[in-house]
Amino acid sequence: MPKITVGMPVYNGDKYVEESIRSVLAQTYDDFVFLIADNGSTDRSSEICQDYAAQDQRIRYWRNEQNIGAAANYNALFRNAETPYFRWSNADDLLDPKLHEMCLKSIEAAPDAVLAAGTTRFIDADGNKLELYDDNLEILDDSASARLRTFFNNVGLTNVIYGLMRTEALGRTGLMGDGTIPAADKIMMGQLTMQGKFRRIDEVL
Repeated sequence: MPKITVGMPVYNGDKYVEESIRSVLAQTYDDFVFLIADNGSTDRSSEICQDYAAQDQRIRYWRNEQNIGAAANYNALFRNAETPYFRWSNADDLLDPKLHEMCLKSIEAAPDAVLAAGTTRFIDADGNKLELYDDNLEILDDSASARLRTFFNNVGLTNVIYGLMRTEALGRTGLMGDGTIPAADKIMMGQLTMQGKFRRIDEVL
């Protein structure tokens, strides 16, 4: 059984999804399950994803006949994960080849950690590199209440949800909710801090 499941939600992402898939498949730590959930796309996303699924046995692709909403699609990917570690990977994001390798090494070295993530660099619609973004969410307090306080004091964007998380711990959160909850990703990550520590890798991943 692989250690990592990658879950990629996609909806009408044909402009970017192929390059994003390639960046997942190019990981130096390549023993993973790759789930792709197409949320009823009407462009070429389905064709692109199915082509890659036919070429690589790590990929499991399915298509929702109707758009079930982003939250439900994210949640479905997680609920199909059977590995100890899980990460979402957006269909318009690009990964450093060492993301899996470095995050797995970090989280396995810390039994009290529930998440390991690197920093982010923004890119524009043409893939040109823009400014760096640091979530400032290394949270190493021993107290669960202190971790929660640190999270809500520091959180801006929630790019850390694309780091590597312990599946069991993430399953004890409300995930992305039912699609009606504002800032569901922040609520989910706040709940995750109650389960354990967040480790930061000082590289753009």
